[in-house]
Amino acid sequence: MYRKHIVAFMDILGFKQLITNAEQGIDDAMLIINKLTNSIEMVMEENRFLSDISYRIFSDCICISYDISNVSKERIVCNIQSFLEQIICIQAQLVLEGIFLRGAICIDNHFENENIIFSQALVKAYELESTKALYPRILVDDSVIEYLKKNNIGNSSLSFEFYGKITRDLDGLNFIDYLDYCSVLGIEYCEDEFLKNHKELIESRLRNESDLNVLQKYLWLTRYHNFKVKEEDLSKKYKIGEDFFLFFNKDVFI
Repeated sequence: MYRKHIVAFMDILGFKQLITNAEQGIDDAMLIINKLTNSIEMVMEENRFLSDISYRIFSDCICISYDISNVSKERIVCNIQSFLEQIICIQAQLVLEGIFLRGAICIDNHFENENIIFSQALVKAYELESTKALYPRILVDDSVIEYLKKNNIGNSSLSFEFYGKITRDLDGLNFIDYLDYCSVLGIEYCEDEFLKNHKELIESRLRNESDLNVLQKYLWLTRYHNFKVKEEDLSKKYKIGEDFFLFFNKDVFI
């Protein structure tokens, strides 16, 4: 049925290079394919709370959807939060595999089967991703925030944390806070290892990337990473040093 869904549309950054790398052999291609599918399926297997969540991967795009049309008011906020947390885990898992995503999440009408996706929600999410996301972040559309407010029971002022780990960027846009991954899992000790790997991955990309457009994306990740280190009052050893971008405006990344 064509009805209300929450839909995440995500673009795989650097997909052209992934395809080029895959041309080196069948094993290389299957490694990339398995990284994508395993990361998504592992998250969904671990969270059985939303059993009828659906996903499709086509070319450099990932579409994940969940039908909210028949969810009771007592459950809707909790279910949407669970959906957003699954997106956090998928994004974090793929980052650990060296795959960054850019995307958007919207609520609107959606239909899909094994042959077709027909979706106003997907169109809106695609437009938001392609015109506003810009960096490796998954934006959360106002339609999601407003739906949560409209259907919330007994709490007129939900915090962003309760919305499902959403944070607000300097440009005023809301995005999924995937660096809160360990909190979502409820495993405190994983934070050190996760942030350490995240730091090393970004530093490696900054060291080896020469395309200025791509560098801007990693510099945004640097600011996001360092913000989380400061916010969580973590050791400065997790902070990405300024020496990686001496020729940029350092004030932006402090």
